[in-house]
Amino acid sequence: MVILKLIGDEEISHRIYLQFCELREGVRFTGKEKENFLSVIFNCMYKLSALKYHVTNFKNIEEKKFQKLNKLALEGKASETSAEDNLDLIHELEAFLYQVKSSLDILAKIFVPVFSLKDSDVYTFGDKGEVLINLLENNIPKTYDKARVQRLINLICEAKDKWLDTVVDVRDKIYHLKGVERMLFTWKKTEKGQFVPVKPKINNHDISDIIDMICSNVLNFHQDFICLSLNCKSFPGIELISITRKPSKYVKWEYVKWGWGMILKKGK
Repeated sequence: MVILKLIGDEEISHRIYLQFCELREGVRFTGKEKENFLSVIFNCMYKLSALKYHVTNFKNIEEKKFQKLNKLALEGKASETSAEDNLDLIHELEAFLYQVKSSLDILAKIFVPVFSLKDSDVYTFGDKGEVLINLLENNIPKTYDKARVQRLINLICEAKDKWLDTVVDVRDKIYHLKGVERMLFTWKKTEKGQFVPVKPKINNHDISDIIDMICSNVLNFHQDFICLSLNCKSFPGIELISITRKPSKYVKWEYVKWGWGMILKKGK
């Protein structure tokens, strides 16, 4: 239970460490492999904690600026030419995007203990997971079940379509010179001639909503990636399945969604 409190974030601790505890008895790890695996997931937890830290900071800074501008509007001091310096928001967003990439690069290192690879075999996740897909398709020992490896490939491909493309798009827009301009608060003039502040947007979406979406997907992806990797290392006769655990007196199980199911032979 002490481990679960180290990060200070229940969701991260439960999605990663408590979820691993649910599955660990079904995994064929040597002592060294288990040690390496735990090192990777603990580092992932710290990175995910930093990720959420920057989301919170971004939202707090943005809200303070919004309220400040809203006060100007109510006092009749707003104009279309006025703007708010948003360098602090840019710094938080850049830090957030860095942690996304960093967490995924660390997550990729799980393949070393799971597939008995060398550290040099896995060096990065890649912008959209292409590096890992190529590794899974061409460099995994044939002793591993192809269907289980394919589940990992499918997970990465789904992430690319669902949110990884968005991460790269946001990063490219912010790192571009005009990214600073896109981070400015703007004013919208209502039909009554009043000015109201408008929060920074990318592709017509509030940036705070975008990073919320990315953060949620990154957390879920880490959990699923870890569990599907363990599925490739499990003992014969069991398969990873979706589960629902009832909360106990001491632990909430709402974030633990994977468990082991028995594989029944045909005809039985």
